[in-house]
Amino acid sequence: MKALLFCVSLLLFSATTFSQEGAPDTQITPVDPRTNTEGYPSSRPVEASSPSLKQLAGAETKLWQARTSGKTSLIKKLMSEDVTIASYTSAKDRQQWIAAIETGTCHWKSYKLNDFVLKVTSPTAASISYRAEQDAVCSGRPLPRTVNVVSTYLNREGAWRNIYYEER
Repeated sequence: MKALLFCVSLLLFSATTFSQEGAPDTQITPVDPRTNTEGYPSSRPVEASSPSLKQLAGAETKLWQARTSGKTSLIKKLMSEDVTIASYTSAKDRQQWIAAIETGTCHWKSYKLNDFVLKVTSPTAASISYRAEQDAVCSGRPLPRTVNVVSTYLNREGAWRNIYYEER
């Protein structure tokens, strides 16, 4: 009986595995066709509620302005309460990040953002990547002059909020 059950299970597993090979994955939304520079075909249009490159690049610019000015109210508005901020030295939550800015532990003198690329993965999720040049110090140590950044946003209750920020 166990041998029969094993054979039936193996047959069902094989049938589902091999029947799905080569089939299009309908669960993945294509890259936003407005910014797709990689040449991937788009199988369906991006919904109107999807963010634009200008919208999320603007949000990232505002977050950098907030860092530089020390005005953390924008950070509270644009970053979700459950955001993770990962850098080459540590990972922080929103409260730790705000405290580092407000106490002067981290200070940015200047920055320049460029080479923005937007990837819309669903009507409510998108990531933006870019290069940042910065003149900054954290805990008395200079931060890398140039970092590559990826920021992920979710649309929550009609507003785009940053839920993950990483720089390398």
